[in-house]
Amino acid sequence: MSSAIETDRNYFAPDSALPRDAACKSILLADDDSAMLELLCLRLSEEGFEVHTVGTGVELMRALEQLSLETSPAPGVDLIIADLRMPQLTGLDAMRRLRADHWDLPAILMTAFPNTLVRIEAEKLGITLIAKPFPLQVLVRTARHLLTAADEGLPAPHAFRSPPWEPGAPTNGHS
Repeated sequence: MSSAIETDRNYFAPDSALPRDAACKSILLADDDSAMLELLCLRLSEEGFEVHTVGTGVELMRALEQLSLETSPAPGVDLIIADLRMPQLTGLDAMRRLRADHWDLPAILMTAFPNTLVRIEAEKLGITLIAKPFPLQVLVRTARHLLTAADEGLPAPHAFRSPPWEPGAPTNGHS
């Protein structure tokens, strides 16, 4: 199976080996856990991304609807990152709606509950699934990879990322 992420060593390669063209790339980040939302926003912002946050799947849909209704040039969204379990509308349900409305943005779905049905549905929708817990650098590198593929006009790659590490194990100094 060809995947967006070929080997685990790519995630722990020196940062200089990765494209750093995050400037002007906008991420819409959805998570109902405010501490996680703040942590991810901080880390992605430090990497040069413009990050917009929402706390529910409903707010995610509202934000995207607002962007699609604007008549003047809008900053837009280049990537969506959403948690699976959120109140009112799950991240997966929001992604289903987006795909049904022909939004082909690259997307990452984060979950601490990566069961087979979620994996299959994410793959069908062309969404990268990342299992929690994960080092923050895995999310950053996955985001860069998806954005690079989109910039090159390639279809949004998708892959299920199960942690190649044990929770609590050292991650070579990467957070």
